[in-house]
Amino acid sequence: MATRTASVPSGLNSAPKSRSLELVRGEVASGRGIVEIPIFPLPNVVLFPSTLLPLHIFEPRYRQMISEVLDEDGKIGMALLKQSWEQPDGEDIFHIGGMGEIAECQELEGGEYDILLRGTGRYRLIEFLRHRPYRIARVCILPEPVPQAAEASGLISRLVSSFGKLSDVFSMGADAEAGLNDLDFRTLVNSICSSVNISDYNKQVLLEMNDLASRAENVLKILEHLLVQQQLVERFQHLRPGDPCAN
Repeated sequence: MATRTASVPSGLNSAPKSRSLELVRGEVASGRGIVEIPIFPLPNVVLFPSTLLPLHIFEPRYRQMISEVLDEDGKIGMALLKQSWEQPDGEDIFHIGGMGEIAECQELEGGEYDILLRGTGRYRLIEFLRHRPYRIARVCILPEPVPQAAEASGLISRLVSSFGKLSDVFSMGADAEAGLNDLDFRTLVNSICSSVNISDYNKQVLLEMNDLASRAENVLKILEHLLVQQQLVERFQHLRPGDPCAN
């Protein structure tokens, strides 16, 4: 069953490219920040740093991946699968993804797993080293610059306020807003990006932004847009017919 997602404001910035490409060239040349990790592609998952992702692992090749990862460092690279119309070059995943480590794992009867993945950072794909039984890639770990304290503080206030207003509209309760005040800037921004009701493609756009201030500004636009959208729905609620079959 498809999940209905909200539209986003047209002002949502696309992820910058030139700066990250220069970063990758420099890192590859120096050999710093380069690691080899298994890649887990999924069609509807974008893993942000400092967030938690529960997964049920049932496919045999990925059960093997989890078993082998648990014997090593527990790191996995999540990658968003592209829709068929997004892959004219034949590449089926986005090259920037979220890296995570297995925080909890329960092996189930029959060899399946329930795992909890904790986002530790972002990566850019350099090359695949193998494709079967599951993919292993050489990747470059991407930094996430945090803004100065004054800028971060202002963004935190705006994010908490906007999310609080949205929580009130959707009756999410005071706990939703209160919990945000206890988060550091990185966790706050990425948690909101992960949970906001937008398409996976637009979450990927947010993930590809190379600094947290830009990501925060853009998710603020999304929150404000969603709030206006919901207020319009409520404003014209009285026009909804009593009989849902009526025109």
